[in-house]
Amino acid sequence: MRSTAYKVKIEDLVNGRYVSSAEGEPNYLVTPWNQQVLRVNLIATIIDKFIREDGTYATLQIDDGTATIRAKAWEEGAERMGEFNVGDLVKVIGKVREYEGEIHLVPEVIRKIEDPNWEIVRELEILDNRKEFLAQGVTPKLSSKTGEKETEKMKGEEVAPTTLEVEQVGTIEKIEGEPRPEISDDLKDKALLALEKLEGEDGTTPPDLAAELDISASKAEDVIATLINDDKIYEPNPGKFKLLR
Repeated sequence: MRSTAYKVKIEDLVNGRYVSSAEGEPNYLVTPWNQQVLRVNLIATIIDKFIREDGTYATLQIDDGTATIRAKAWEEGAERMGEFNVGDLVKVIGKVREYEGEIHLVPEVIRKIEDPNWEIVRELEILDNRKEFLAQGVTPKLSSKTGEKETEKMKGEEVAPTTLEVEQVGTIEKIEGEPRPEISDDLKDKALLALEKLEGEDGTTPPDLAAELDISASKAEDVIATLINDDKIYEPNPGKFKLLR
């Protein structure tokens, strides 16, 4: 079974402790919040890009405002990285690795994010997670001044949202408009089976999925958007989707 891709900050990784497990067991990283992570789910901005002349190796350096980290890829993965540019906001799902003292990522999925408000959503998700850790008595050691201030702010028994947080939530609601339609677990399961059945070398299109499930095209797009957000599928080619295995 694929391990959970934890939603974390880059500072959690660069300030973490990498553990090389016994033979046959996967390596992992212990974050300052005492999470054992093998895979992560980050939202960050590309600040630097390198591609080897022969195209067989590439790196993207990404920054989420707390720290930076490099994502490294080889062969076909390196070719895929060439599609992204400095300044792009991206969602990266991948494995945490360490080489010669440097923590880096080996990406499984990289997807460009068009709506910057997803950064705000992620900030609030991580803030909620950290409040839960503090409630459980976990006290992290964060080296960044931002992290220390955030920890102190959350230590009180009741944590009132700051003015900035209220403004951010309002911005999300204003820009996104109506909430995304809820997709039942049954429909998601049927969609995953249909995608597996229809999946070719390049992936499945929304119209193909709609025809297979006998649903409207707009409903198929909602299902696909939900499965992408759940990290169940990805978009290897524009308009075509495949299972994330």
